[in-house]
Amino acid sequence: MTDIVELLREFAGPQYPDNISGKQAMGRAADEIERLHEYENLVKFIANDYHELSQEKAMWQRDDWKARAQKLIKGQSDE
Repeated sequence: MTDIVELLREFAGPQYPDNISGKQAMGRAADEIERLHEYENLVKFIANDYHELSQEKAMWQRDDWKARAQKLIKGQSDE
C-alpha cells in the first residue's frame, strides 16, 4: 500500500514522473482500495460474528475464519 500512497502523493505534487500516467496511477489506487475493502469486510465479518461458547463449535468457528482469511490472502497473491 505504501507504494501506491507515494505514487498518489507524487501525482499530486509538481514533479509527477513522466513514465506513469495519471490514469495508471488512479487505476492502481482503485485496485489497492478494492483489495483493502475486501480485508475490511473480513474483519467486520469476524468482529460481528457470534462467538461460540462450546469448545467444539469455537474450534469450528476458528477454522472457518482461518479458511476465509487464507482464501482472501491466496486470492490476492494470485493477482
